[in-house]
Amino acid sequence: MKSWQIHHIRDSAESVHSRELPAERSIWRASISESAIVLGSKQSFDIVNQQACDSDGVSVVRRRSGGGVVFLGANDHLWVDLVIHREDVLWSDDIGRSMWWVGDLWAAALAENDVAARDQLIVHRGGLERSEISDLVCFAGLGPGEVTLHGKKMVGISQRRTREMAR
Repeated sequence: MKSWQIHHIRDSAESVHSRELPAERSIWRASISESAIVLGSKQSFDIVNQQACDSDGVSVVRRRSGGGVVFLGANDHLWVDLVIHREDVLWSDDIGRSMWWVGDLWAAALAENDVAARDQLIVHRGGLERSEISDLVCFAGLGPGEVTLHGKKMVGISQRRTREMAR
């Protein structure tokens, strides 16, 4: 199996979200330089109190993938982009199954780091599960490959695909 290229970047949430990545097997670990509220691709900036965000030094940005709003604290979370080329053995044309391997990796990593026993970490292998507020808040819903512990989402996954790659 081809090895992974590993990169680390530190930038604003807006810059990291808008960055174009090469279509090659790689891991991009991102550190966010300033706190941000990140809106899903279909959310309106009107749902955020911009004045309060400005006074707290929190930027408001939009990502290209869908889903609900996420708060990213500067230096306070783990953001990893996994990139694979369409010809990679990990690629799946089935969007619903395409992130299962990512969830399996996260569950194994959480177990390895004693967050919980591996059998307690559940990788969601069903379709998108919505709640009353999941269109508003990302962690209120559950998508394929996302990892839960005792019914609470531990790992959220978004996916961006082109003809050449998935991220």
